[in-house]
Amino acid sequence: MPKVVEKNDQTKLLIAGSICNQINVELLNENVVLIGKVDHLADFYNLGDIVINPTDNGSGLKIKSIEALMYNKILISHPHAIEGFFEQDNVPIKLASTPQEYVNVISDLFSDPQKIIESKNEIESYMKKYNLFVKNQIQKVFACNLNKKHK
Repeated sequence: MPKVVEKNDQTKLLIAGSICNQINVELLNENVVLIGKVDHLADFYNLGDIVINPTDNGSGLKIKSIEALMYNKILISHPHAIEGFFEQDNVPIKLASTPQEYVNVISDLFSDPQKIIESKNEIESYMKKYNLFVKNQIQKVFACNLNKKHK
């Protein structure tokens, strides 16, 4: 965060959830804000344009990652985050593995506001395809089950 603030001192890092209980407030500067428990996700996601999910392990679909995309937020995450995603090669997540890579991606986005707009357009397009895919899969499953005769 200090390197990001060095490039843009208006940047704020908002941290939400139970992780806030584990963070030593004395180590934070004024650019880091602990929000804690969030009752309404939309209210939290409306506070910014970029979401960082640095999780580098775990299995299955990364729910916080898809959640960020659902709210049309630019997601910067470890390459692990795209495992299990629909159209994995086309998922509009900015990837970073090291702290410096996160700084570079954030700085690049902040260097030109048009990049944020373009990224959000990519996310919106991806999520439309994703939602259509899910809808079609559900229809296939239920059509199959509805046509089956039960004994």
